[in-house]
Amino acid sequence: MRTRPFLFAVSLIAGLSGCASQIAGTEDLDCSNAAECRVHVFVKCSGSCATAVDHDRVIGKRNGEIVWEMQNQAGQTYAFDRVNGLVFAAGSTKFPCHVEANGARFSCTNHGDREQYKYTINLVGSPAVGPLDPWVVNN
Repeated sequence: MRTRPFLFAVSLIAGLSGCASQIAGTEDLDCSNAAECRVHVFVKCSGSCATAVDHDRVIGKRNGEIVWEMQNQAGQTYAFDRVNGLVFAAGSTKFPCHVEANGARFSCTNHGDREQYKYTINLVGSPAVGPLDPWVVNN
């Protein structure tokens, strides 16, 4: 009879953990006054795998760098695609970008033009994951 409360507790914790992971990535990352602006990129696997970020929107810093860092979990070897790892919509030249650290980081210079910019993250690794399309907002 003691196994039922234990199983209930395990189920409750697992359920709450699932809710927390669904909430991740909903708050803005405000880099307007920050010394560094870093976005963590990871792959979540639950049945299938998908690209995710810790912040869906980045509030940009004028004339500053934004760095996206891969956060592989144990056994994962994902990296940014060396050519199209991070691409801003409509081929925006307002964010010159380059790959770093053998694909573990992607760095872009934000020139700070007041606008919202959709970008796409493309990763390589196995199992394959689709692209992710978050935003950078310059106020």
